[in-house]
Amino acid sequence: MKKSYSIGIVLKIINLLLITIYSILLIEFGKSCSAPQLCFLIVAIGVMLLFPLLLILRINLKLDRRALKLHIFRAIFNCVGIVTWVIALRQIGANDTTAICYTTPIFTSIIAWYYCKEKFNTYCVAGLVIGMIGVSIVLHPSFNNSMSGTFSALVSSLMWACYDIVCKKQTETENFLRQVFYNFLLTAILLLPLAIFEWREVQIKSLFEIGFVSILSAVNVIILFFAYKSAPITLLMPFSYLRLFFMAIATYLLYDTILSEQAIVGVLIIITSTAIIFWQQHRGKIII
Repeated sequence: MKKSYSIGIVLKIINLLLITIYSILLIEFGKSCSAPQLCFLIVAIGVMLLFPLLLILRINLKLDRRALKLHIFRAIFNCVGIVTWVIALRQIGANDTTAICYTTPIFTSIIAWYYCKEKFNTYCVAGLVIGMIGVSIVLHPSFNNSMSGTFSALVSSLMWACYDIVCKKQTETENFLRQVFYNFLLTAILLLPLAIFEWREVQIKSLFEIGFVSILSAVNVIILFFAYKSAPITLLMPFSYLRLFFMAIATYLLYDTILSEQAIVGVLIIITSTAIIFWQQHRGKIII
């Protein structure tokens, strides 16, 4: 029987679009806050918004030992990932940070193969390789960043890969709202000492802006949850390269940054690769 993972792919693409918007907002909003403080406020506001909703819906918040362990690991990965992401965005910009974080699909696919026992399909491997080629064309020869910003982006990439794997495991047992709530709550607890240490005065306007980012973040986590519930990670990872396409459009519209000819070629390669994979799986030719 042929199986289509189209819903999971569409949700993953929406997730990538939201990440792009989220990244731009992280640059524009909360400029007066330190990176740990900004990240703490995002998840803390998310906790305050989610808790009444969980009570109204009467969602059970009890966790067994295994579920709690996964939540703690996910919070650690989220904490380190988001702080290093913000640092990289501020030091080397959205485009280059996004490009460096294209190592995440590689990390995620390898961990999924080892830890989740997911198989590599020929199309998926080809998509990852072709996507990396497209990214390298976009970057070369303009890639020239500070070492600290580059290192922060690489650390963030590894953390997001680990985060994705834990999210995938949680789709087997967790309620989607409960896992978002605990993800935000435990991340807030971990970030609180760092936020206090680097605390700066926050304006009311900034709180409203950060609140919007928090809502967007919660929605994005929910969409990611259902994407991983609907399709294997190894199939979804090649589509992660579409973030470069979305980011290129966003930076052009907001900052009037025009892609070079070689960048356009790289983006077209990425789009073509993901389109082929989507079409092949839709026809039932990709079975994982």
